[in-house]
Amino acid sequence: MKNSLFKFLIIIISGSWILACEEVPEFELDDTLPVVEAFLYMGDEVDDIKISEVVPFESSVENNEIDGLDIEILWKGESYALVNADSGGGKYYYPGDDLKILSGETYEISFLYEGEMITSSTTVPPAPDNLELSTDALELPQLVDIFDIRDLAQSGNSNVNVEWSNPNGDYYYLVIENIESDPEPIDVNDILSFNFEFTSVPTQNDFFTLIPFVHFTQFGTHRIILYRVNEEYALLYETIQQDSRDLNEPYTNIDNGVGIFSGFASDTVYLEINMQ
Repeated sequence: MKNSLFKFLIIIISGSWILACEEVPEFELDDTLPVVEAFLYMGDEVDDIKISEVVPFESSVENNEIDGLDIEILWKGESYALVNADSGGGKYYYPGDDLKILSGETYEISFLYEGEMITSSTTVPPAPDNLELSTDALELPQLVDIFDIRDLAQSGNSNVNVEWSNPNGDYYYLVIENIESDPEPIDVNDILSFNFEFTSVPTQNDFFTLIPFVHFTQFGTHRIILYRVNEEYALLYETIQQDSRDLNEPYTNIDNGVGIFSGFASDTVYLEINMQ
């Protein structure tokens, strides 16, 4: 679930790019434009690459995912060929373990699409600095009454601050997830049968406050991953936050296409929510 936030942004890119009033090409019936969702995460495998296409509304094309492309990642002068996922869906990954995603390193992506070379590059940012929690463990009672739940959430006594260094006002986002195999709900009447997960919107702050029943709803171990996002993502986020009356094109760093190719770096802390 590392990039669930960005799936939403790519949808905005695709639709808004067509509707933007500046430098939009004339579409012929069944003309298409590739949309790139390509994310590299420091220390992770390369498995978060998806290619789809923008089609005009009149087109008869129903499936806009593009399989069968020869996609390459270039790193330090070496080319690494991606493989189409068995499930298709426009998803690609690198099957080896020799392509390392490292902070400070620059990577390029390229593939041929309808006679055009689609290219982009990104540099993976540094990992977050000085990530810490105001406490790494809380004890809470299991609650039954809705008024007790309200009082706990509103009191602030069980809030947890996540803090990090951000002197330059970079963009960050957090993913909070319960990693227990069978988590016990704090609210005994909870009807969730799956592990809790929360993804924040991007922030330029150097802190984030976790509130019970908003950012955690279950007992057990919670993994909190803080991602530092790259400059191209910051530009993308800023353009989609603009006044809709501006009608400027959303930012893209894809040559001969639209979308985003970006790198991320993260650090992780853990919070224990224990039952009293």
